[in-house]
Amino acid sequence: MLGSTRRDLLLAGAAGMSAALATGAAAAEPLAYKPLRIGLLSASIHGQPQTRNGHTWHFCQYLHPQIDYEAMRTVYPSFLEPFQRMYRNPKFSFDCLPFPGTSITQYYDADPQAAADFCKVFPGVQPAQSPEQLAKDVDAVWLGDASGYGEDHFDLIAPALTKGLPTFCDKPIGGTVAGTRKILDFAKQHGAPLMSSSLFRHEFGMEAALRMRDSGEFGKIEYVIASKNHDKAWTLHNVKFLEPFNSFILTSTGDGFRDPLEAALWVNDLLTSEKLEAAE
Repeated sequence: MLGSTRRDLLLAGAAGMSAALATGAAAAEPLAYKPLRIGLLSASIHGQPQTRNGHTWHFCQYLHPQIDYEAMRTVYPSFLEPFQRMYRNPKFSFDCLPFPGTSITQYYDADPQAAADFCKVFPGVQPAQSPEQLAKDVDAVWLGDASGYGEDHFDLIAPALTKGLPTFCDKPIGGTVAGTRKILDFAKQHGAPLMSSSLFRHEFGMEAALRMRDSGEFGKIEYVIASKNHDKAWTLHNVKFLEPFNSFILTSTGDGFRDPLEAALWVNDLLTSEKLEAAE
């Protein structure tokens, strides 16, 4: 079709589709698959359950096809409007969310009432009595921890790792270098795929700092100041490239500490177990 414009090609394609429909051409059968059954674990903060854990309620709701807004109006009224206006609004996800091939089937929280509330809002989810029970009937596991310190992560995900289940472990993975290594080694021992990550690694300020570092134009890092304030967007600032790196200065405002700490580690390329141990 030499000389054809993009418009010509689109019109020709539309005409061909119309002809196929008109002649009763059979549509391709959708691929048959079994939705992945996801188990959610809600971490605690120094032994205190996170009743409305944002890293399960907010992040993982895309893994489940149904939501009951009337139930949310009762158990989580403060976030009813954001869920309806943004989180579950197809205009914000190009109709790609929630994911078509996943379903949350089990939810564990040390607080049974918090688990029951989650199950009311997301129909079909069952409260698990323990991490061991949860791991019996799921295909993958997500451990959500919005504000904790990681000291309970091993006990929560060990049953899933023992079964070799793909597992997402929220940051910090293990609370300490030794705790993190314990989880990594346990997952490797049982052949369980393990993932942990943070969106802040891809925040604009972090990306800019890493580009500056990798360019080599500014020399070695002397120190980093990173801060987080809940009233403002997360930011990384005052990255100084002067003398060979020997220390970094870290400040934190508001409640956030872990994300600025990770920022400093990312910028200084310290996020490996060996380098963390040396830094500790």
